[in-house]
Amino acid sequence: AMEDDYERQRLENIRRNEAKLVELGLLKAAAETTPPKASKSKPKKPKTPVKHDESTLRRSTRIRNVPPEFKHTDLPDDSDAGDEDGEDDQGEGKQRGKARKLSAADSVGAVPTASEEALRRCQEVLQAYQAHFAEQQAQLATLPADTAVDRWKVEAVHRWGAEVLVNKGADFDWKRFVESRNMRPFCQLSPYALLQERYAGDGWRLLVACTLMGRVSSAPVKERCIMGFFAAYPTPSAAFHLTPGDVKPIIASLGLFPERLAAVVDITYQWLTRPDFQVDLKEHKIKGIGEFGVASFHLFGLSDLSVETQDRCLNTYIKWRRGLD
Repeated sequence: AMEDDYERQRLENIRRNEAKLVELGLLKAAAETTPPKASKSKPKKPKTPVKHDESTLRRSTRIRNVPPEFKHTDLPDDSDAGDEDGEDDQGEGKQRGKARKLSAADSVGAVPTASEEALRRCQEVLQAYQAHFAEQQAQLATLPADTAVDRWKVEAVHRWGAEVLVNKGADFDWKRFVESRNMRPFCQLSPYALLQERYAGDGWRLLVACTLMGRVSSAPVKERCIMGFFAAYPTPSAAFHLTPGDVKPIIASLGLFPERLAAVVDITYQWLTRPDFQVDLKEHKIKGIGEFGVASFHLFGLSDLSVETQDRCLNTYIKWRRGLD
């Protein structure tokens, strides 16, 4: 009964509302209105597939089982990418791929020759160092003959700064100290103008350059940062007092700043303190100097062509040197 009363009230409300709408002219009388007819939907016709010319379609070679067009032997040697130094080629970068490792003989000749501008800059650095060294030797030649022992001490200070005097006793062998740090670089510049050739006359600079150039593919970035560092710290004694805040703006774009800074500090300390300087991967290991740095030190600094290395650029340089004999 309650539901019937609710339904009667609902219908009454509907009629009253419709009458009010008719009175206002907003709606025709309910008797004049008819419910809209339901629209009949037409069935959709199936689409006719469009035919394409198979010769014009782009298909994945993998899906079509077509072998790739490149050969493994076309890729450069990537065998040195994972060593301790992480050194990269002297050019603008390396291609990466799962290619077989090339032998030194295969990779020789892959290093491009340097531009005239690069050769000129390299020659300028070499000439500047040679002039500086000749000036130091001329000053040492003016010392009295009875100061033979002091002569080696004076030469060490002239070349590497006053910090070489730290923790050296009265009986220290300065001759051994200096002679173990004398480099024997090759007099002729290679057509590749490698960065190591610029600093081959100074063992400390050579090792620092090797640790700064590692894992950097951009030659302009390497050149700018390394030259900027040596402009700010020309000697190991100057670098002995460096601070991270001063060095970071100079070499930060090389990346791996903490590792590079730690390596530079250890190279500098060992250069200033070791009585007989040697560098290798065992007893005379230096932080941050791996196979690439050791090979570069012996090859460019000591002109030792017997070094064995997996680095493509070094092997190219070795073959060029041997071809001159």
